[in-house]
Amino acid sequence: MKPTDLHRFLDDLRGMSADECLEVKTVLRLREGQVESSLVMREAEKAIKACPHCGCSSVAKAGSKDGRQRFKCKSKDCSKSFKH
Repeated sequence: MKPTDLHRFLDDLRGMSADECLEVKTVLRLREGQVESSLVMREAEKAIKACPHCGCSSVAKAGSKDGRQRFKCKSKDCSKSFKH
């Protein structure tokens, strides 16, 4: 969002009715949860330095399961997958 759009949105908030404010609050709560989940996953991905099975530092993202990022070892000798 451009800064000018954000300022316009904030100005609009000041003129909203109580019902409109409650609706915005509900949407913001949902979005906050999504953002926090995204940040947690991003930090977890940064923490992956090597395969826990063989120690190889060459790993790749390999989808997700149960909301957790999965990785696959790129070592020809290992090739195991794991989640953080």
